[in-house]
Amino acid sequence: MSYFSDLLSAYSKRIGINSPQIAGYCGLDRVTVYRFMKGKTLPKDRATVHLMAGILQLTGDERNNLLEAYECARLGPRVYRERRYIKSFLMSFKGTHLPAPLIQCDSQAEQE
Repeated sequence: MSYFSDLLSAYSKRIGINSPQIAGYCGLDRVTVYRFMKGKTLPKDRATVHLMAGILQLTGDERNNLLEAYECARLGPRVYRERRYIKSFLMSFKGTHLPAPLIQCDSQAEQE
């Protein structure tokens, strides 16, 4: 399992919604959403994650957490951290700073 699947499951349990309901709202197969929640696969794009965040009634911070967890799971922890570092470095030239990540990537997934 990944942090993304853990968050998705926790948010759905919090409001009492199941994978078939999420699937119906997002136009996906219920087995596909079940696989997202079990960490077997990931959504193909961020738009799907945004749809799921909508039905789960997430706050702005929760939505950002879910999106960052998705990116971390999609890219892998090492690449995710490298890209954040590079983006932060480039933004420093503009005098702006990248906010600290809202999530911590899985260290277990890094070993795989």
